Amino acid sequence: MQVRAFAKVSLGLSVFKKQNNLKKHDFESIFLISDQLYDVVNVEINNIKRDSVHYFIDDKEIYVYSKLVYRVLDWLRKDYNLQNYYKINIHKKIPIGSGLGGGSSNAAAIMNAIAQIEQLNQFDLKQVAKLGSDIPFFLTNYKAGYIKGDGASVEEIIVPDDFSFDLHLMNVNVNTKLVYQLFDSNSIHVIRNDFHKIINDLKKGSIQNVYNDLEDYCFKLYPNIQHQYQELKQKYEYVLLSGSGSTFVCYKKKG
Repeated sequence: MQVRAFAKVSLGLSVFKKQNNLKKHDFESIFLISDQLYDVVNVEINNIKRDSVHYFIDDKEIYVYSKLVYRVLDWLRKDYNLQNYYKINIHKKIPIGSGLGGGSSNAAAIMNAIAQIEQLNQFDLKQVAKLGSDIPFFLTNYKAGYIKGDGASVEEIIVPDDFSFDLHLMNVNVNTKLVYQLFDSNSIHVIRNDFHKIINDLKKGSIQNVYNDLEDYCFKLYPNIQHQYQELKQKYEYVLLSGSGSTFVCYKKKG
């Protein structure tokens, strides 16, 4: 079975300080599918008793070890008592470490494919969020959504058909863990996003006053990304870092 795993961008990202009893940060964001950029995922039953996952770029195999994909496969086997094992080939177009949710989109695509093959019931998003906070959004098949908490809460947003943005991809694989570590080292945190207003603006086909809490920390770790941000600001009214970087969402060209 062949499925597409689409990229997503985040418009605004509010990250909350991690509580002592939690392994992950709660957050708020708006996710939008970028339907022009996607990986192609092939899923088939393996004739040997183990899963195999292979990644390709331009039909050349590359080495990638995705803990997330294997975690999802282990969870499916345990919670749904799967007897089959799977051979999975992922043909990458979404850059790794780009802030576009490629790994989570791959995981969701694999889950959907196996669900069809095995005739599984609909997944519980609260359980899925424990595997990865971006996966629930991809499972909804929404074009846009308001995400909050640990990722399990996904509210659909209807965006006008003529709303568009440009993606600026950088050849930088951002280490998300380091960005969050730097964020956690800062004891001061100010909530800047008003998502109620952002959603209302987006429904009218515009965005303004949108912030990403991880942006400054990404820039500190990767000055070349900040340099590119300054250049793009000369061309667009709004330039937003997607996720922890390195991709920029660019809206409304100047002039």
